[in-house]
Amino acid sequence: MSSSHFEGWMERAISLAKRAQGNTWPNPLVGSLVIDGETIIGEGFHSKAGQAHAEVAAIENALKRAKTLAGMTIVVTLEPCSTFGRTPPCCQRIITEKFSRIIIGCVDPNPKHAGKGFDILRDAGIEVIDDVLADECRSLNPSFHQKFSGPYCSSKAPRTVGSLKMVVSGGQTGVDRAALDWAMDVGLPIRGWCPKGRTAEDGSIPECYPLVETSEEDSSERTRLNVRDSDATLILATNSQLTGGTLLTQQQAEAQSKPNLIITLANPLEESVQKLDRFIEENNVGILNVAGPRLSEDAEAGAASFRLLDRFAQLRSSSLVS
Repeated sequence: MSSSHFEGWMERAISLAKRAQGNTWPNPLVGSLVIDGETIIGEGFHSKAGQAHAEVAAIENALKRAKTLAGMTIVVTLEPCSTFGRTPPCCQRIITEKFSRIIIGCVDPNPKHAGKGFDILRDAGIEVIDDVLADECRSLNPSFHQKFSGPYCSSKAPRTVGSLKMVVSGGQTGVDRAALDWAMDVGLPIRGWCPKGRTAEDGSIPECYPLVETSEEDSSERTRLNVRDSDATLILATNSQLTGGTLLTQQQAEAQSKPNLIITLANPLEESVQKLDRFIEENNVGILNVAGPRLSEDAEAGAASFRLLDRFAQLRSSSLVS
């Protein structure tokens, strides 16, 4: 079978992965196919963090058409997971279904996982073909790969989203990191201040975020500086009643006479996107500071924030085309 078959299948898997654009954060976009001979009998993609991974979705889809998948080929854009997380490891499911071959786009960049899926599958007697359209597969998830490649530097070519030229955030909360990851995905520069020691609720702020440490471990100083160093502040909140760090952010914006917008994440997505678009346009915002609640206060706030920002980027892109 020629490599053109493999690339054609991978192109289809990539297109499936893109169907979940903006919905999987902090997980990557992944697409998968099940092939019987040269015929696609199953398709799937990872739709949301905590939901079935792409391989499992494709397998379940294929089992609606075939009683067994033994001897078939599975295609996936990213190396299958080999450890337990919110879902069981995909490698084990692939072995259980007795696939004879797997075609993989790119390796998992996490050093805890990188290459281990390949080894597990090969040890189980499955033929592993990797590096198929690897660059295209990696381009699905720029920020995901960047997290394991050192501090982020934006591309040399200037990028903007509407008037936006840069995103500022502190990297401590789910919303902070969602905003920074979104900026990396669309190619915007990022910066910000974080507390001394890069401390965060879940340990240390990842080194991929090129943040400057303040002289204090308390987060109030980084809040003040991030507001100061931006044109405007976006607060993505769980509800309209601000508390803790989100309240402090609003107070700092008011004290520094900086425009600020509060968006309640429970509100309808399109309504919130339009509100953000008007805010950025009316205030000609070039550098946007983004803040929101801690992960322990709202576990879904980061994912909801990424969806909102991604939809905003789509809106800006479509307005340029039209």
